[in-house]
Amino acid sequence: MAGNAEDAAAAKAAALGVTIVTKATASSVGLGLTQAQQLASVVTAPMTALGAAGAISATASTVSKAALAAAAEAGKGTPPSAELIAALKSTVASLTEAAGKVSTIVTAAITATDNAWATVLAQAKAAKTADRDAADVLTTAKLAMTDNYISEVNTALATSDVAYTDLDTIANDVKSGVDAVNAVVEAAPVSAEMTAALTAAV
Repeated sequence: MAGNAEDAAAAKAAALGVTIVTKATASSVGLGLTQAQQLASVVTAPMTALGAAGAISATASTVSKAALAAAAEAGKGTPPSAELIAALKSTVASLTEAAGKVSTIVTAAITATDNAWATVLAQAKAAKTADRDAADVLTTAKLAMTDNYISEVNTALATSDVAYTDLDTIANDVKSGVDAVNAVVEAAPVSAEMTAALTAAV
């Protein structure tokens, strides 16, 4: 889920970047190519900053491998300790919750960026119509993005149980769960196969 959200954000950022450059260099806005690229970078920045989705996805993958390794060990007659099982279960639960929250945030970020971009474009066109030069148009557009994005994303998340500012907390919660698994592994060494899988997870 988190990986899909990250992919969606990346795809949206790429597609929107092309759209912004095309529309910003049109005569109705009048930016040069370099200025348009600067604007595209500002508008798509919120989506390219959603690295938590990728981190959670990668962690989920390695924890899953660790769980499979634990199952394989059990099949050989060496079941993992109750502590390790509990730690893995807890980490998987936190990853599942985190993935859901990040997916909600990414979806809101995409919606907010679309809405903010519409405002940015309208204000840039208004500045051009007022005969302001390209540098002023670019400044107006950047300020419009800064002024509108956060309010738009908060509106998009208003009916959910997660806030845009929760990203750091979500990432920390996942790290805490992985650290708990690591502590169990260090306290009670397991087989080489299990250690390899768990090392990837932590």
